[in-house]
Amino acid sequence: MIELLGKKYKLVLVDTNVLSEICKTKGFLLTYLKLFPVNKYLLSYSAFTLFEISRNDEVFEKYKNLFFIYPSVVLNSNEPLIFEEKENYYTKKAINPMSFAPSAIIKEGKKFSKESLHDLFKFDKVNQQFEMWNESINPILEGMLEMRQNYLPKEDGSYTKKMAFEFVKKTVEQQIYVRFPEFTKIEIEANNGIDYNKFLSLKMMALSAFYKFYSGNKKPNRSDVMDIIISSTVPYVDTFISEGNMIDIMSKIKNMDPFIENVELTSIKLIKKKIKEST
Repeated sequence: MIELLGKKYKLVLVDTNVLSEICKTKGFLLTYLKLFPVNKYLLSYSAFTLFEISRNDEVFEKYKNLFFIYPSVVLNSNEPLIFEEKENYYTKKAINPMSFAPSAIIKEGKKFSKESLHDLFKFDKVNQQFEMWNESINPILEGMLEMRQNYLPKEDGSYTKKMAFEFVKKTVEQQIYVRFPEFTKIEIEANNGIDYNKFLSLKMMALSAFYKFYSGNKKPNRSDVMDIIISSTVPYVDTFISEGNMIDIMSKIKNMDPFIENVELTSIKLIKKKIKEST
């Protein structure tokens, strides 16, 4: 839950598919609002989702027309979250996952217009960042698949809960060392070790990767990488809406570890079902 202008709201995180449906499917937003009224809930999505939306001219135009009026927030991507987690490692300070609100963009002293977001994507710095994300997807996918050789299942092809936790611990600690070698060195030399449970975004991505690529027979693809990156924000929201595969994964994670036990999970199929029931 977050506070804006003295009022508290619950954050609802939607993935790229859900945001696209909100923009283009008749009745989807109305049904969403019945489930998550604007006076109690705030719609949110990852910077990666905004990037994906911007690549489709038709959907992006509808997005601009809608979110010119409807309030929403863009959440920080995984890297800013990981940095904040490291900065707050020794404190109990709550981390605010929000990056910016599209309707709050001000250009040349003027309030938000439909073209404000369009102009945002004209900046070379923004486009370069998006292209870096896009180009990194395949290498990330290849790297995750190569790691399978280091975490082989039991003879019957299954993994135990203990094996899953070992995978998460090693993966998170490795990622922390890569990003913060000096911090890691200080903690190890002090015999403190690294409390990977304080890096919620990394832990979330590691668990998502485990259930995406290790547990089950789903053939990996580029969209899986985006799902894993977007999942980094799940520990910081109140509700997560996605397609069936990710909701199934999140349900398994909730049963395995209580760190997202308070996050409500909703499938895109549920909303589509309610649309049919109302017509």
